[in-house]
Amino acid sequence: MTKDGQLGELGTRLAEARHHRGVTQRALAECTGTTQRHVAHVEGGRVNPSVEFLVAAADALRTDVGFLLTGKRESGRVLEAWGRRPVVVDALTRVLRSADSSPEERAAVLDTLRDMSCLTQEGPLGRVMEILCETPDRFLPWEKVGRRLEARLWEAVFADSGLGTIVLPGVVELLQNRGLPREIRLGMANVLMVCASDRRVQERFVWPVLRGIPEDADTDVAIRLACLVAFGLARQGTHTAEIVAYTRDFSKRESFPMLLRRQAIENLRRLTETTGAEAAVQALVHLVRSDGLEADLRRYACSQLAIVVRWKGSRSAVCELIALVADADLPDDLHGRAIEELAALPPGPLQNLAADALADLLTRRPDDEAAGDPTLVHRVIVRLRELGAAGAQSERPASAQRRLRALAALASLTR
Repeated sequence: MTKDGQLGELGTRLAEARHHRGVTQRALAECTGTTQRHVAHVEGGRVNPSVEFLVAAADALRTDVGFLLTGKRESGRVLEAWGRRPVVVDALTRVLRSADSSPEERAAVLDTLRDMSCLTQEGPLGRVMEILCETPDRFLPWEKVGRRLEARLWEAVFADSGLGTIVLPGVVELLQNRGLPREIRLGMANVLMVCASDRRVQERFVWPVLRGIPEDADTDVAIRLACLVAFGLARQGTHTAEIVAYTRDFSKRESFPMLLRRQAIENLRRLTETTGAEAAVQALVHLVRSDGLEADLRRYACSQLAIVVRWKGSRSAVCELIALVADADLPDDLHGRAIEELAALPPGPLQNLAADALADLLTRRPDDEAAGDPTLVHRVIVRLRELGAAGAQSERPASAQRRLRALAALASLTR
């Protein structure tokens, strides 16, 4: 087919798409930044349209460039062939860089570069990262353009982990630029978070960022949290003990929003699934015992410790709960929660361990030097009686209800 024939078919498809959407030539001209006469010439096959025009027209008509070029919506090979042409990549990146381009046009360019498989090539991807680092404002508003960029960068790194060496240095540079709008930095933190499961990425990029954020940088809370989540979910990561300590201290910062501090405590529970399980359990216990910590956060730390006991069957966590029960200085609500979790353990070695510890505490004589605070024992008795009375109405397994009743009966016979 001749070039004129190809232009004629392209013009026909453009006209069909325009009529299907009920868009006039004048309206399409306004959307593409051209004139009605230019649109008419393209539809008539008399003008070879630019890439910028095709991208803008496809976006305005809610179709894709591949359809306008080939008539097929699944046109991956054709688009990839276009993406290998430097002149096409140059034209698209000029639209991305231009201050005169609209957010919609830039978003369409990012999608087109993805469709053309340009973003899995070092050259085009490097061009996009160069634009991002030099003029990050081109990707605002973030909800319209930046979210597209995040997705495209994730896809690039997942498609080829070697591309991380092109993407991540720019991401880290933007993260550490405290003069940028928060939404841009948070977006970069999301990219870093998604890529952080790779140990090489952790060592070279994520961990240095985490260490480099000042402790008094309250405006960087979201960035810090994103990095924490990245580490919390990286099961085979390094620096586990340091991560646990960092997360614990994060949750104690009163200047940080409560929601983010709760998330940090939850991350400690997630870290019990890593090689740093013991350190994470100790960090949760530390928070439960922290007198200066808000009551809500202490209760939340206790609930996360209870999850470790129920779901993970952690012996160390059970031993820590037993130690909390024996702590006379613990507030009533936390003390009661620890007793409840021990009394409700399913049958097995951990249940026997907890039952023996509670029974030993309940059967101590008041004049026994090891009896400890009589008020503490009274609190244990009261709580077990309450649990035993509520056992019949609870949704706990029958074995747990029997254990509650047995402990409640033991409590009734003591003192």
